[in-house]
Amino acid sequence: LDDFSARIITPAMVALNEKLDRYLCGLYPAFHQVAGVAGSGPDSLAHLAKLDEVMNEAKIPVAGRRVVVGPATKSAMFAIPEVARADARGDEGTALREASMGRIMGMDWFMDQNINRHTAGSAKAVSALAVNGAVAAGASQMAVDGGSGAEELKLGDVFSVAGVEGSFVVTEDAIAASGAFTSVKFAPAAPESGFPDNAAITVMDSHRANLAFVRNAVALATVPLELPRGNNNAAYVSMQGMGIRVVYGYDMDTKTDIISFDLLAGAKVIDPRLGVRFMA
Repeated sequence: LDDFSARIITPAMVALNEKLDRYLCGLYPAFHQVAGVAGSGPDSLAHLAKLDEVMNEAKIPVAGRRVVVGPATKSAMFAIPEVARADARGDEGTALREASMGRIMGMDWFMDQNINRHTAGSAKAVSALAVNGAVAAGASQMAVDGGSGAEELKLGDVFSVAGVEGSFVVTEDAIAASGAFTSVKFAPAAPESGFPDNAAITVMDSHRANLAFVRNAVALATVPLELPRGNNNAAYVSMQGMGIRVVYGYDMDTKTDIISFDLLAGAKVIDPRLGVRFMA
């Protein structure tokens, strides 16, 4: 093959990169803190300032803040004059010419095509959801009244409880029976005040799950895979702590060369307090 790297290696690396990126973006259900407007992109600096406020109130370190947004959110942001204007940003017009997001309000902004859209469960449409029985401090599940049938609360749904500060996230799918949920698991655990009996529950609308965080919020680990025995055409390549195993072989039945690229990785949100879901 001519240009072996461009034809084989680069597409394989792109595929691995895309899969790993989708995996990481899919961690959004672990984040319960929210800013922005569900279903609507930011249309003013006030929306961006609110994200900064939420992160400050959550005591997230100022240094090293990153925000990763989807294409639609990026497009909405560039309709904000102060974001695109060179005199407001002091970037000599780079943002407008290159559609570069750069640094805004002390945060580094990036566009990611794999940002997820969270679709809220059907229980969102129920206007009378309420806590069924007082929830004690430290509890992470509760019973919920409301609805008329088999409404659903989905993993990643964000909700608030009347009279309780902050927001919470559903950590496991739950389906109502006869208009009631016997067990809804959530995080973080109920605060010292707990949840009062009959307190109204409000589930947030479907939204794009953009993410704002500092690096200590998420851990990513890659483990070197052993090279196969009896095959000298194998190598292990490491780049910035990420290892890829490359194995070259030949299939006698199909008379074709085979090259495999393997990456073993795992990720976990280790401190959701250090991240915010920037809804749009």
